[in-house]
Amino acid sequence: MKHICFFYILKYRSIRNVGISFDARYRYEVNNSRKTISITDGNRTVSTLWPEGVSSFAAIVGNNGAGKTTCILYMLQVLAQGSGEKDPEAIVVYQERDGMYVYIPQTSGYGLDGRLMDKVRVTYVCPHVDMFYYSSYFRPYQYAHEPGEGELAGVYNASDTWRLIKDYQDYANVDATYRTEPIGYHLDAMKSQDDNRIVQLLYDNELRKILPRNALPRYIIVEPNMSGYRRIQYEKQKNNPIEMDLYIPQFGASKDDRLAYVVTMILYNIGVELGRSYQDIKNDIEMWAHAFWSSNDIVSALAMYMQEPHLEYQYMREMQEIVVFLSKACEYAPITNSLYVDTHLIKNKENMEHLRSYYMCKSFVVAHYFDLGYAHRRSSTAQLSSGELDMLKFFSRVYDAVFEFPRKFDNIYSPQLILIDEAENSYHPEWQRKFINLLLKFMHAVHYRRKGDKDFQIVMTTHSPILLSDIPNSCVNYLEKRQTVQVVKNQPETFGTNIFELYRHAFFMKEGLIGEFAQNKILAIQNAIENQTQPVGEVVDAIELIGDKAIKAYLLSLLERDYPREMVSYHQRKIEELTERADAKD
Repeated sequence: MKHICFFYILKYRSIRNVGISFDARYRYEVNNSRKTISITDGNRTVSTLWPEGVSSFAAIVGNNGAGKTTCILYMLQVLAQGSGEKDPEAIVVYQERDGMYVYIPQTSGYGLDGRLMDKVRVTYVCPHVDMFYYSSYFRPYQYAHEPGEGELAGVYNASDTWRLIKDYQDYANVDATYRTEPIGYHLDAMKSQDDNRIVQLLYDNELRKILPRNALPRYIIVEPNMSGYRRIQYEKQKNNPIEMDLYIPQFGASKDDRLAYVVTMILYNIGVELGRSYQDIKNDIEMWAHAFWSSNDIVSALAMYMQEPHLEYQYMREMQEIVVFLSKACEYAPITNSLYVDTHLIKNKENMEHLRSYYMCKSFVVAHYFDLGYAHRRSSTAQLSSGELDMLKFFSRVYDAVFEFPRKFDNIYSPQLILIDEAENSYHPEWQRKFINLLLKFMHAVHYRRKGDKDFQIVMTTHSPILLSDIPNSCVNYLEKRQTVQVVKNQPETFGTNIFELYRHAFFMKEGLIGEFAQNKILAIQNAIENQTQPVGEVVDAIELIGDKAIKAYLLSLLERDYPREMVSYHQRKIEELTERADAKD
């Protein structure tokens, strides 16, 4: 078992001498004059706080520009497989079964001191840690290859930034790191692989129950994958903008007609995969439409179409198998012309298993057979909200990283260090309030499922005081940017603290807890009262807009002092309003 106890950054971009604690069981102090670091036992940590399977949960908070994201990215660079060869300017202390070790680069000039010195052994081999990384924001890569983002480096990068590249590589079996393909191809690939991951999670009935009920779709909507059609459309628009009418047969409104439309899109996808000309693809689709219109149902139409002697597709048999499966597994909603699977029905357990098996494969063509949507009602127009879908995608990527993905490859291991950069950005405050509890329950369940393989360490950056109220102060790293970035010590307790106190202290909001525009208006009202620059009626109307009762009472008290006669009329009007409301209720 390996635990990263703390991480100390000497020089990196805008950050100077900033220490980040991974594990609150150990604390450290830096003496810059002596160039030493003292390590002591963390005496404020509650050992039973986190559930079984989670050894520690650390948070990094601070104001804008303090370097929270930079710290997370630097952890990836230092701790990923092979990154130690670059001799990063950082000190890492970690724990193996036989004691404590410290990685100190030759150029750092820092020593080690403290009560744990007798347990610490110095090494110059940077420790490798398998990691999971998620970021809620999009940061385009500046280079074709950036350190530490690949699975073979021990990093499952779940951010959209990297999934746009990695998923397309898996999807199309091409090198996508140089971003030479249109963005639409990358988006199609990421959508398909997100479908893959979400289906795995939805199939796992025990783990899916951990998530909020309204984050889980009842219906999985089967939709045609139109990536091949869009690719031809793009090529035609680029080469001949006038001829844009791609051929799509006019099917009716029934289950078989909808499946026939799915087959049409598959033929576009396979044709593009095999490099066929648009005219050849169009001829194939015309023959398919004729076979369908000449048959009684989709199965008979496919059987007839498969007998065409000109067909050279190596994937036609698999397409037939999948469409027949969709015909049996899916129900049809005539009003919305939708194919769907109801996840709440017990009889659909087998259908979910087949759906899962098709999406276990990441090959280019299989992923092109159909797409999936997720909805609370039987319509693709009733898709999950952005927050619901983001939560589903986040937990499905965690699930894939720590449970599914390592089972597929012998040289891929489940992450131990979970790095999360502001995952809460798209969540409603109520979901922010639940997020850490959901995450801990999820990691505990996965740890139990894996029969105690490894404990997880979680490091999270956040701007949310709601999330911070779930984390003890001993597990929080405070970064504040002034002239330089500093680590702030001796902060008030955060665990179970209300969000107003956390905003003021943990997030350094010393200028107030209301919007700056409203704050300036309130100061202007106070100035107008004291200097008598506005009519009393206008001032009173402005005060009536203020929702904070203490601020409103204070401003009214100033008016009472300077305008007692005018305020008598104000109070009389308020009494009349209250009387009218009481009469209306009666």
